[in-house]
Amino acid sequence: MLSFYGFDMSREKVQGENSPTSIELDECFKHLQDAWPAYLLVDVGNECVVRQNEAATALLGKDMAGCNVADLFADKNITAAHLIDQSQQEKKRSPFYHRRFTRKYNINHYAQKITTSFKAIINTICMHFEDNQYLLVRVEDVSLDVKELKKLTHAANYDALTDLRNRRSFDEELTRVYQDIQNNDAHYVLLYIDIDQFKSFNDLHDHAYGDKVLVLVAQTLNTVKRRADHLFRIGGDEFVFIAKGIEEEKRMAWLAEKILKAIRQIKDTCSPTISISIGGVRINKTSIEKVGDDAKLVNHIKKADKASTIAKALKKNLNSFTSADSI
Repeated sequence: MLSFYGFDMSREKVQGENSPTSIELDECFKHLQDAWPAYLLVDVGNECVVRQNEAATALLGKDMAGCNVADLFADKNITAAHLIDQSQQEKKRSPFYHRRFTRKYNINHYAQKITTSFKAIINTICMHFEDNQYLLVRVEDVSLDVKELKKLTHAANYDALTDLRNRRSFDEELTRVYQDIQNNDAHYVLLYIDIDQFKSFNDLHDHAYGDKVLVLVAQTLNTVKRRADHLFRIGGDEFVFIAKGIEEEKRMAWLAEKILKAIRQIKDTCSPTISISIGGVRINKTSIEKVGDDAKLVNHIKKADKASTIAKALKKNLNSFTSADSI
């Protein structure tokens, strides 16, 4: 129950029924002056802030008393009436709702002459004092929580060294690819990319140099990738490139050659020269039915991996490509 100065604010008050006076309103808000988190009192009729506690001043960067409600929000279309409307809609949706309304908004922070915004949870309680309607607005900064969540999500789905999407993200993408093929008859190609003799980079130099090679290859592959393509590091020296909208084998070969050409452009003073082997496979409804594959496309990955191994064994020059359709 949210209450202060003897008044229960967790339930709707009927106007005129034991409604506190303006003097009592001042006394009520004094109890929130040193409270945490930030509280503001909004006059609904005048669409303005009339009170705020010290925590609100620190959070918002200035005293908002006398300011319009819209000045609180990055979205200037938000008003006290909007908050009440959202509150009423929430009340209709939930039978356990008691005049409380909680939602995330971007809130303005005023620092000197610069105005920035942060993500905050807004909790409002509607009440009546004498003949006026007010909103008690509780503001809680959750921007750090959002940032931490983004960091954790990124760490779970991206490789720490190359910043490419990792094996977990790759498995999730395969499920989306499979569903797209089944639902929309889409066509994809999957290129399995392996760095040649990667162990020698570590043996001849050190692991730091091996890491440098991985980053160079990842950065080079990114220069070839279109916005709709997907690139992953799924193992130590293994990468996967997924491209949509490629049906013909010759177009898959063209894409592979484009990647090989980009790798050849890597200039490095240390030996051995960086080279890769690529195995490619086309993925569509026909190929899935032919190999009896599932949503993880395990058989297609195996075929692409095998083609990459063959390309490595058959190569006469540095860098090579083999299509799984030819083996």
